[in-house]
Amino acid sequence: MNNRLSLASKSYDDLKEQFVKFISNPEAKLSKISSLQVHPSDGHILVIETFGKLLEFRFSMVFQSDIEVLGQITVFYIQNPDNHLRTEAPLASIWFDSLGNVKDTPTSFSTHTTSDERSLFVFVNTILGSFLNTEEFSPRPHG
Repeated sequence: MNNRLSLASKSYDDLKEQFVKFISNPEAKLSKISSLQVHPSDGHILVIETFGKLLEFRFSMVFQSDIEVLGQITVFYIQNPDNHLRTEAPLASIWFDSLGNVKDTPTSFSTHTTSDERSLFVFVNTILGSFLNTEEFSPRPHG
């Protein structure tokens, strides 16, 4: 069997489990952010709405190298979610290993774990701070 296939097969379930830990109980973990509403979602994504904007947190598995596989959480800003004009733009990503060690970059050291109750809050708070500095929250020119 191909080395990558073997590594992916061994790692996927553990990484998925770490993602589920990270996004579990979002209502409680994010309750201190008053401008945020958690939407019903399955174990594959987390959907939140803030300032009238929809954000989706999605899991994927990525290879850092031929011998290291990581989980990746990418946040997408969803525009026009209810019609055929739906678009999505990636806002940010974080990474974690099969033990749940969360990293700001794929090669950085871990600063917290997926099971840490504050991990999701810190990530969402950081994302929202960056999101508020995008064109989406800037005046539109006329003309």
